[in-house]
Amino acid sequence: MNSLSVSEFVQKIKSGELSVVEHTHKVIEEIERTNKKFSHFCFVSKDTALMQAKELEKKIKAKQVTGSLVGVPLSVKDSICVKDVHTRAGRKVLTGFITSS
Repeated sequence: MNSLSVSEFVQKIKSGELSVVEHTHKVIEEIERTNKKFSHFCFVSKDTALMQAKELEKKIKAKQVTGSLVGVPLSVKDSICVKDVHTRAGRKVLTGFITSS
């Protein structure tokens, strides 16, 4: 997987050669493995990521998906509010804050 360009990866996702769900599982496993040492991520929305991957894979199979970054995993900096996700912006005072809208 590491040897693919983003466009090659997206092409394989769109063609069904690679599974969004399987890749999402692999990304989550890698985050869990490396985050123990490096603490790159404050919070990982595993359930949401897998749910979205399953929905996306259904759309891909139905040929209902376009876009140049389909299936590419992404992370969002802790200072950016995302609905229903813990946001601390690096401050302990915001521990437990979840954006509702």
